[in-house]
Amino acid sequence: FTYYTPKEESIKLFHDYLDLHRSNPNLDVQMVPVSVMFGRAPGREKGEVNPPLRMLNGVQKFFAVLWLGRDSFVRFSPSVSLRRMADEHGTDKTIAQKLARVARMHFARQRLAAVGPRLPARQDLFNKLLASRAIAKAVEDEARSKKISHEKAQQNAIALMEEIAANFSYEMIRLTDRILGFTWNRLYQGINVHNAERVRQLAHDGHELVYVPCHRSHMDYLLLSYVLYHQGLVPPHIAAGINLNFWPAGPIFRRLGAFFIRRTFKGNKLYSTVFREYLGELFSRGYSVEYFVEGGRSRTGRLLDPKTGTLSMTIQAMLRGGTRPITLIPIYIGYEHVMEV
Repeated sequence: FTYYTPKEESIKLFHDYLDLHRSNPNLDVQMVPVSVMFGRAPGREKGEVNPPLRMLNGVQKFFAVLWLGRDSFVRFSPSVSLRRMADEHGTDKTIAQKLARVARMHFARQRLAAVGPRLPARQDLFNKLLASRAIAKAVEDEARSKKISHEKAQQNAIALMEEIAANFSYEMIRLTDRILGFTWNRLYQGINVHNAERVRQLAHDGHELVYVPCHRSHMDYLLLSYVLYHQGLVPPHIAAGINLNFWPAGPIFRRLGAFFIRRTFKGNKLYSTVFREYLGELFSRGYSVEYFVEGGRSRTGRLLDPKTGTLSMTIQAMLRGGTRPITLIPIYIGYEHVMEV
């Protein structure tokens, strides 16, 4: 009896298949990578050692399907010809090891595209922001200009972080998905989505996605998050106007990924620095982001001229030398009739 770890077992499987192609020149096995995900929770950075989407045994899969059936999905990737691999690279064990490594990277990217990176505790995120050079300097300037203590200026910075930061919740996403599915079926006759496959490919290739939709209705951000979730992509963190930060809508929107932005940064250096650093931290952690480049709704159904404030911050974050390419995705959302008009 021989026991293999999952890693060793995958290498042995690839090696056995490649060896079959060496002994049988007419054989051409097409291997199709299939990602099976039971639930879409990304987990917390200081959670369990294994991620929530770890390998499950048979009993665990049964209960996962019962509890998370509607949030589980299967994704098929393009097939790989093992005949071609054997002819071009050989059939020895080192090739099998490379294939297994590429497969693990492929599935890790699929998971990242579907559920996103782990979520930090808010306090840990705030501590990291406070430790940044830009915010530390802004806190010193705040204390000096307003003639307050350093501790008071730091408390002001933390209060701004509390005002701005999202509090993403997978459970709230699941609940809202049910409600919106019920709502769309009664409001609209159907939702037509174009070019979603191109966006999925960008996510799989490791791009940092920034969704830039037009803005004509309050339905826009709900509809876009719903569509992305059902396309197997992570709902983005959404820049929302501070006017939406009222009870009970504000806490709900925060859990759906909203982070709040004031209409103007003028005359408040501490606020602009905190917001810029928070946005940069979202990018550096690999979260997708959504903002409306028009700044607000037209209220007439027409498109408004774009504003460049948040866009310039995105470019600044890109120039800071992130490891992932940032890709802007313009999105047109069209309605037969805009509800607010």
